[in-house]
Amino acid sequence: MNARAKSAIILLATLVVGIVLGALVASRVINHRLDELRRMRSRGGFSQALENVVQPSSDLQREQIHVILGRSHTRMDSINAEWRSRIRASSDSLRSELEDVLDAEQYERMTKWFEDSRSRRNRDASRRDRNQK
Repeated sequence: MNARAKSAIILLATLVVGIVLGALVASRVINHRLDELRRMRSRGGFSQALENVVQPSSDLQREQIHVILGRSHTRMDSINAEWRSRIRASSDSLRSELEDVLDAEQYERMTKWFEDSRSRRNRDASRRDRNQK
């Protein structure tokens, strides 16, 4: 093998190793960020994160923060429930309008797609709930 071929092989191997390492690092960073988001979405996750950032100076201040966060959590739950209800109604309306345009086979595929999507969301929510306990 001549020097040119050896150089090309070394360069190609370096490139492949770089791509693999880059993909592994990117995957790790993305997974870390997703874990942070999951923790923030879990019950008490936001409160804990805020407490870590603020670092209350006393137990009294910590308790005052918890009371305020509790009131905020109640309001957020209400907004979230309303939002889910509106999204569900909009989705149902979309299906109803499309039913008039699609043939039976297309409507069946769309219905299955919606059901599969709902099933995935429910499964993910169930996992989140189990991980919070």
